[in-house]
Amino acid sequence: MKITKVKLRTKPMKDNRESVRLDYYPPIPHPTTGKPTRFEYTGSYYTILERTHNKEIKALVENLRAQRQLEVQAGQLGFMTAKEQQQDLIAFYKEVLAKRTGTNLQNWQSAFYIT
Repeated sequence: MKITKVKLRTKPMKDNRESVRLDYYPPIPHPTTGKPTRFEYTGSYYTILERTHNKEIKALVENLRAQRQLEVQAGQLGFMTAKEQQQDLIAFYKEVLAKRTGTNLQNWQSAFYIT
């Protein structure tokens, strides 16, 4: 399994500012949706004219980046364990099939019984 790296990235904004965000590669699961996500917005930004502000923000977001990197390495961000990665596809499909109702239920059933 590849270890996720956390890097700082910036994105241009209006008013001569750049937003600072964390970039995860490979992507991590989003805490609420569970979908893979690459970016976490910090709510911080750099400005072109304020050097002291930028130094303070850089120290804060670098601390956040280091904290997230440690969380990634400790497995606290919702990664699948090796056992979960080896889950049986047929058992998983049966669970999904049991939850399906409505007009497309027959499609799911016929896809399951095609083998």
